[in-house]
Amino acid sequence: MIPVLQLLWGNSMSVSCEKMVKYVVPWIRKELAISLVRDYGMPQVRVAEILEVTEAAISQYLSSKRGSDIKIDDENVIQKIKMSAETLSSGRNSRISREICSLCKLIRKRGAVPETIAKKAKIDDFEDCICDTDD
Repeated sequence: MIPVLQLLWGNSMSVSCEKMVKYVVPWIRKELAISLVRDYGMPQVRVAEILEVTEAAISQYLSSKRGSDIKIDDENVIQKIKMSAETLSSGRNSRISREICSLCKLIRKRGAVPETIAKKAKIDDFEDCICDTDD
């Protein structure tokens, strides 16, 4: 059986990107969910629609049951999270996938993956990540 991601991207999805999806993207979603609910007063059902996850997932992000395996303290990343939340809350023409890729790229560029996670996940090089776009 061919994995779904391989069907979508062929063989171009990198191991690095897979590791970011496993370890970093849940943190990104958690931070966006928190901002959308607390800073913009959005109901969880609307946040679930925007982030393209279930309401149960949003509840878990808000209670830190999901996305809390890492903590990223880089100020540039935190500012980008806030900007992405503002963009998503405004209804402007932005997709969650674009925001996540942009955040992922910034995290990689800034070297903001916590060292303990980088070692655990053997994240040492992101040269082959498919999120390398000109955002």
